Amino acid sequence: MWYNSPDCEASPGKLLYPERSHQLTGGMKREFKTLLKSFGLELLVYAVLVTGYFFAVLHFLGDWLYHLFRAERKLYALMALVLIIGQGIVLEFLTRTLLRLIKPGREN
Repeated sequence: MWYNSPDCEASPGKLLYPERSHQLTGGMKREFKTLLKSFGLELLVYAVLVTGYFFAVLHFLGDWLYHLFRAERKLYALMALVLIIGQGIVLEFLTRTLLRLIKPGREN
């Protein structure tokens, strides 16, 4: 806790309660580690899902998209946008569902 009031005997920039600051810092470090682990787990799950989605689209729709690209560019562009939007919606839903299964105490 910093205290910079002119009527205080503690000089500006010094900790008024140094023993309390160590407790706060330790708690903040634990919270940061927890957030970092959660972010890493979410990033890993999302990376696996995106990679799987890419190979699924390549396997099932690759030839059709290639022929569409060669023959109908406007329809190809529209389908690419639909696939991008669909990817975002489906992968967000799957990521949230999987993370709720992995970490049931998670609120968001």
